[in-house]
Amino acid sequence: MSTYSQLKLLLLVLCSVAFCCFSQPAYSAATCTISVLATINFGTYDITAAGPDDASGRLQVNCDGTAPPNVVPITVRLSTGASSSYFPRKLFNGASSLDYNIYRNGAHTLIWGDGLGGTVVWTTNVNLGGRRRRRMRGRIPALQSVPSGLYSNTITAEVEF
Repeated sequence: MSTYSQLKLLLLVLCSVAFCCFSQPAYSAATCTISVLATINFGTYDITAAGPDDASGRLQVNCDGTAPPNVVPITVRLSTGASSSYFPRKLFNGASSLDYNIYRNGAHTLIWGDGLGGTVVWTTNVNLGGRRRRRMRGRIPALQSVPSGLYSNTITAEVEF
């Protein structure tokens, strides 16, 4: 039986990232929760910089329980937020938007999404009483001409177990 735990991520370009989390009740012998260890903070985006603006954060999944099996397979998905697509995700400031994405690898080639349409998910096993951590890699492509201001998008992270 599948159970979900969700975490909302608020990505802000000009200030720190805020996080809010909630869990749905577990329907199996295991209970897994997702939390943020380090937030993604792009800082100030320079529209004249020749290179992309990269930032990273870290997620952690904890699983507890007493009944076998002692290992819980998990899958973590990230939503598009207010963007209509993963290609690219967008940060918004009123009617203005700034392209960005969240990647699962350091080469910025695996877009972390829902596992459909060319995106990937994070799938791993967690020992009961244990945890797994994963880096989220954010990137804003270079040379986007946008008005100054605070750009944001709310992303939901979901752990299935």
